[in-house]
Amino acid sequence: MSLAVVRDLRDLRAPATPDELADFETDVLAGFVLARASAGLADGTISGDVNHLEQVRAWFGKPLWDMEPADADAYFGQVLRAAAKGTRLGRAQALTTFFAFLELRHKVEIHAMTGRFVECPIDEMNKPRGRKQAALRIPPIEDVWGHFDDDHRRPGAPLFPSERKNTDGTCRRVGDDALRAGLAGAACTHLPGWADTLSPHVLRHFAASQLYLSGVDLIAIQELLGHSWISSTLNYVHVHRTRIEDAWVAGQQRAANRLEGLLS
Repeated sequence: MSLAVVRDLRDLRAPATPDELADFETDVLAGFVLARASAGLADGTISGDVNHLEQVRAWFGKPLWDMEPADADAYFGQVLRAAAKGTRLGRAQALTTFFAFLELRHKVEIHAMTGRFVECPIDEMNKPRGRKQAALRIPPIEDVWGHFDDDHRRPGAPLFPSERKNTDGTCRRVGDDALRAGLAGAACTHLPGWADTLSPHVLRHFAASQLYLSGVDLIAIQELLGHSWISSTLNYVHVHRTRIEDAWVAGQQRAANRLEGLLS
């Protein structure tokens, strides 16, 4: 018994010249700008990201896809050591987004031209830290329900009660303005870093995402949010980028389990 001869059918090509790499780098950056514009980003946002990338490129002196974690360590740990926190965060985010674009669109071409595998040099070890999420204590539901209502079990009893009463003496729901003002005041006191970010609408997005991640189906979330169209609900659900991979692995495992049952 002999081994079969296996040939590599990929086209053989000579290493790219410096001019070819320079032209390719320019085309990649232009494609990045077009992709971000297609995503609906404002011109100012795109321009800011490109400026961040150009600053890093000028320091690095080589195409950004050649950057490694050690290079990012040197840049953010030495060059930008004394820079404003916003500058550090913005530059790191622009670099991370650019590498995500490279991995999605050009990793095969870059490997064919340079032999390098595209990998973002910013990881959990050297990623510039921004605001920290405060650890909040969530009180038991008994401590917060119906503070101004005599019977929290009454059908229609408000989740967020007001001090004002209905004509029949039952508690009224708190108004939108009062809820926004109360949340803004609480955020300024307890979460100053989130004061300009936290809003009822943000909490609505967070609640929808957490329900979905906990296994609640989209139709139920649609009913809960009061949306007429499921497409509106989809805009409220944000999932981690690894969820697709996790779902694929879980589906493959279920298929394998069914196949094992058929074979046994």
